[in-house]
Amino acid sequence: MKIDAIITCVGEKSSKFLELITTKNKIYFDHTWILTDWKDTTTFNLTQQYELGCIATDSFYKNGAKFNRGAVFNEVFPSIENDWICLMDIDIMLPTQAGRYLLNQELNKEYLYGARRILVPSMEELKKEDKLALECPFGVGFGYFQLFNKTCSTVQKYGLHYPETNDVLEGDWIFRNRWGNMNQSLTECKDLLKELPFKLWHLGAPGNISFNHGKGFIS
Repeated sequence: MKIDAIITCVGEKSSKFLELITTKNKIYFDHTWILTDWKDTTTFNLTQQYELGCIATDSFYKNGAKFNRGAVFNEVFPSIENDWICLMDIDIMLPTQAGRYLLNQELNKEYLYGARRILVPSMEELKKEDKLALECPFGVGFGYFQLFNKTCSTVQKYGLHYPETNDVLEGDWIFRNRWGNMNQSLTECKDLLKELPFKLWHLGAPGNISFNHGKGFIS
């Protein structure tokens, strides 16, 4: 199953994750696309160094927005050739078992797949074999990891179009709920929303690029 990963990365703090993306996540995807703005030459140079696809655009600031991620996704979607698309945050890492699962499974194209996440606050914690970090209690299928097939009936109904809003979380929620929602206790998915049988590593805290890379992690 071939998957294109689409990841936004704007700013120096975000760009520090690119080395991790290259050494860990990249091998599980057919293509990895990094979306940045025209001013972020640091991110652009790193994508060239690590042989990642890079698309620079100012659509992040469409209509005066502070960060309109949906507008950027909509600009990029037409150029994605593979049917499977994985939208990810720059600070999400796939553990080995998660990556192998994606490489070896034929998933149902009608579902939007999400996964729960474990918070990993620092490079020191990431290096530990036994990660006892805090599991994030929220549901699945939000923008930190959304895996879907662009030929599914839901996309045919709504179009391959991400909600364009200044509130990133609101856009994630609207997009996910086209497929389904979770029960009130957040233990089960409903309709065409599906939870994958693995947990992701979230480097830092949700909504905050706060991961401690450690001294000398990236030059």
